Amino acid sequence: MKSKAGRGKRLGTAGAAAGALLFVPFGLLHGSLTGGVIGLDIVNSLYSTAADPTAFAKVIMAGCMVAGLLVALAVFVVGGFVLGYTTGSASAILDCGVVKDGVKLSGGR
Repeated sequence: MKSKAGRGKRLGTAGAAAGALLFVPFGLLHGSLTGGVIGLDIVNSLYSTAADPTAFAKVIMAGCMVAGLLVALAVFVVGGFVLGYTTGSASAILDCGVVKDGVKLSGGR
């Protein structure tokens, strides 16, 4: 039987993996779109007109899209870890039971 002390870490790792898997259908598009919009804003503010399709503008757009993807990935993975770790720690706390005067009052195994 595994100890209750590592339950939060195990579920935290599982939550981070689930967050990374959920990033693919939900975070990939949103991260690149958000980064693209920020990149367009940067390019438009530099040129002060509509963005021309120059190499400089394309590099800024690509960099911002990659940054948006990395931020979205970090949010999904860290959020999944925090949710899993909190769930594991709470279940370990609630599963320990209360003992008073040598008699188990509730919970535990």
